[in-house]
Amino acid sequence: MNVDEALRQFGASEAIPREAMVWALANWETASPRFIARLRAFASGRDRSQAADGQAFYLAHLCGQMRETRAYAPLCRLIADDPDLEIWLGDAIGETLPGILINVSDGDTEPLLAAIESAGDEAARGAALMALGYLARSQGVLDDVAMRDTLRRLRREAGPREPSIFWVSWAGTAAALGYDDLKMEVAILAKEGLIEVRDFGLVDFEEIATLARGDAAGLAGFDDIGVRPLDDAIATLEAWAFGDDGSDDDANDDEAGSVGRGAEAGPSDAPYLNPLRDVGRNDPCPCGSGKKYKKCCLAA
Repeated sequence: MNVDEALRQFGASEAIPREAMVWALANWETASPRFIARLRAFASGRDRSQAADGQAFYLAHLCGQMRETRAYAPLCRLIADDPDLEIWLGDAIGETLPGILINVSDGDTEPLLAAIESAGDEAARGAALMALGYLARSQGVLDDVAMRDTLRRLRREAGPREPSIFWVSWAGTAAALGYDDLKMEVAILAKEGLIEVRDFGLVDFEEIATLARGDAAGLAGFDDIGVRPLDDAIATLEAWAFGDDGSDDDANDDEAGSVGRGAEAGPSDAPYLNPLRDVGRNDPCPCGSGKKYKKCCLAA
């Protein structure tokens, strides 16, 4: 295995390229300059081949696990400028992008704020906002006054002025930070039709904010909404492919281990799609338990 072969596998593998990922993590010091150069080329638009899509997907996750601050600027640029972000990153935007951004941040909030305030993918901007909130609480990149001001400014000025996952992320971030003074802003968002109650309501806000207030580190609210550092890229991606228990539900060897890509195509052709992505926090859980989704499988 070498850098060229690892990149080839990242761009062509139908299944998770575990061997290449393990090698990359073990040889990060020598391999990372090439990886970062490839990610920067992708962010600049110089290389947008199908293979490059797959490479960017896996490199973003590896950089997240390795806390690679050199990936911070290109990833923020991709959030702000890449119209094809959902194509190559898929539901990883909501699942792992916040944790990736938390880990690669170098402490400078400007690239993250530029991504949040851009006209880019709304879910990715929301992921960036949740990462900013986590970093404000865990690392103090913004104090509470500055973070509150940022949320209020976004509430007034940011788009879209229509229902959007971005506003759900805004509300979740405010709640996870324990900002009770912004609770009524969530009510206003709902009144204006920017948030649907099935996705996030005042009860959700209070539940999450209560967790935040009761945690000495102030991070329990973020944990409740699934925002945490990405610690193990391979395990996370394998959990998507095989389910949380590590078993392949489809029992199909041709599809086993594929993630974010579809069964017949390589990684570059189709994003990972969470089958529960359209289920609201307050909807009945699809498992049939009779509980709300947020109290059942979402929590799990």
